Amino acid sequence: MAKQGPRSLTPVDRAAAAFHAGDFEGARALLGRYAGHHAQDARALHILGAASNALHEYGAAEAQTRAALAAWEGEIPASLHNNLGLAVAAQGRIAEALGSLVDGVRLDPNSRDFRANLALALHAAGRRTDAASVALGAPGAPENMVAAILAYEDGDLEECRRVLDLVRPGFEAGLADGMDPRQWHNLNVYRAYLGELLAYRVVHEVRYPRREDAAELPPLYVIGDSHALAPSGMRVVFLGAPWRVVPLVVVGAKAWHLASSADGAATNRYARAFQIALDRVPAGATVVSLLGEIDCRADEGIVPHAQRHPEATLDAAIADLVRGYARFLDIEAARRDLTIHLGGVPAPRRQAIAGVPVDTALFVAVVRMFNEMLAVVADASGIALVDAYRATVGSDGFAAGGRHLDTHHLLPEVFAQAARAAQLAPGALQAIAGRAAA
Repeated sequence: MAKQGPRSLTPVDRAAAAFHAGDFEGARALLGRYAGHHAQDARALHILGAASNALHEYGAAEAQTRAALAAWEGEIPASLHNNLGLAVAAQGRIAEALGSLVDGVRLDPNSRDFRANLALALHAAGRRTDAASVALGAPGAPENMVAAILAYEDGDLEECRRVLDLVRPGFEAGLADGMDPRQWHNLNVYRAYLGELLAYRVVHEVRYPRREDAAELPPLYVIGDSHALAPSGMRVVFLGAPWRVVPLVVVGAKAWHLASSADGAATNRYARAFQIALDRVPAGATVVSLLGEIDCRADEGIVPHAQRHPEATLDAAIADLVRGYARFLDIEAARRDLTIHLGGVPAPRRQAIAGVPVDTALFVAVVRMFNEMLAVVADASGIALVDAYRATVGSDGFAAGGRHLDTHHLLPEVFAQAARAAQLAPGALQAIAGRAAA
């Protein structure tokens, strides 16, 4: 009898291999015709949904994953629940997504990725105690870092130190089993960043009010991505008055996320998380929004988009983005009786483009133009700009030395310097009166 060769791989097998190799477009292409003729193939739908999630096509991911759940026979894998939760949350329905993310962790309690996804979603949903509890479910695991972020945001420095000590051995050993490499990397960046902030506070204790004095200072709420943590707890002077900085962190948020929801409806996870964070701010309070640095990086946001679309008019695209971002802030401020000022994007360090194939002139131009548009919007709206760009930029468009804590984050004192220099635009009183009349 002739010797049989190895069983040929099915389209689903090949798509699964492509997906796990990071070729998400290839996985989807392999299943394109097949899925059309096998509409009830749950495994194919599972792969399609996961690929759509990875490609940021969340509506398709939700539909494909729901179809996979309906077609699945036998015990449903935890990854399907996790994928559905990610797709739903990404569309701004964070509270609805929590049930699916909980199911994913319940079915696979040892998955570091699933716990991290749930902890981050709980944080975004404002369920802070639950987020810390889930993050610390496996002591020493990378997802513990979500609890460290929460602790620093809340001013609990001892708890933050405890968690950093807890996770240090695993991170330093490079233990990333069971976690998406990008997620592991991002949490490790937070680990190093929080360690630097804690060390800074020990050396510069004089910049921070004592506990008994802090209550006498009005809170200046600083909302944004990880940059909002840098000035946490500092005594700063802003618009001629002393304040105490209270951070509100929206992990991973970009100005683009808000601009794409500029009509007031949160169409993505980050815009919704921003709204939820603002819900913690009392009416009448003063806020500074710190977003845009991620939008202006060499490897994501405006720069790679401009490199892929050289025919586009860069200044018009940046103007539209910043106006949409400001429109979102204006709507949210009016809903809550808040005053929301703008924070600028710091000049980048040269270290930030190490190993990134980027047109250097384009990169520094994007950061400059983004800040110029922030200044235009602030002036038109009668609000202040905490100008981190002017406080950091050198003659070549990159940051002058000694301004940064790490590759991307500023020393806390730079925010304080920029806040002290901030002024209301000349037409501020007229703009404020106009908003009040409206």
